Amino acid sequence: MIVISSRTNKVVSHISVGRNADSVAVNPATNTIYVGNSRDGTISVIDGQTRTVVATIPIGRDEGLIAVNPATNTIYVTHLFANTVSVISGRTNTVTATIPVAQFPQSVAVDPKTNTIYVTGMAPDEVTVISGQTDKVVAHVPFPQGTPRALAVNPATDIVYAASGSNSNGPGSAAVISGQTNTVVANIPIGALPDAAAVNPKTNIIYVTNQWVSPGPNGSVSVLNGQTNKPLATIPGGEAPEGVAADPNTNRAYVANAPTDGSPSSVSVLGPCPR
Repeated sequence: MIVISSRTNKVVSHISVGRNADSVAVNPATNTIYVGNSRDGTISVIDGQTRTVVATIPIGRDEGLIAVNPATNTIYVTHLFANTVSVISGRTNTVTATIPVAQFPQSVAVDPKTNTIYVTGMAPDEVTVISGQTDKVVAHVPFPQGTPRALAVNPATDIVYAASGSNSNGPGSAAVISGQTNTVVANIPIGALPDAAAVNPKTNIIYVTNQWVSPGPNGSVSVLNGQTNKPLATIPGGEAPEGVAADPNTNRAYVANAPTDGSPSSVSVLGPCPR
């Protein structure tokens, strides 16, 4: 795992974790980082101050993505083939519950203000809604337009964004879900094959990575206005842009690019986006 300074945009540290480290989440309240190692079936717990691994949590080899609720110090991990979500205590670094969800869950996002967890499912196509207080499924949001692939939550507006689109030649869409009613209230056009999403709660701007831009192999980033539910911009990206994170303090977004042609991986830094 690499650590990048947001001030200089340079790599400042490397941290050894498990094999196939392909997901990461941060608890800003405790300055703790959680890295999913899919080949080892573990979660590496990193102290952000010392930049060292302080614990390794066994979780199972089918782990998908990770999300953190900083308000409750709880971590959520999807399991793609077990069709479950593991609940981990950030205090003890142990699994405290296992929640059954729809088949093939992948993306997961948390609203810390409402203590609600959202998980994408592929069979049926839906977003599963979980109460963080009871660790129970409380609602299902159906997706007739296709499989939801990426999730992001704006806790300032209690809105969830779920990006879908499985056709490399056709556009995708980002469904706007009300956290109060658990219903889709709008759809915003995005690029094809969306893979990840992030929200800047200060600016109400949403970023969605799209892994395909026809006719070429390069991907893009769709930038959306959360106030108007309309696209703001489409930013050309590197090949196969995957993960994305937004920093509300600097008003920047960071996009991880994972080329399939053997080229080195990279991180693109996106500057402030006007609303």
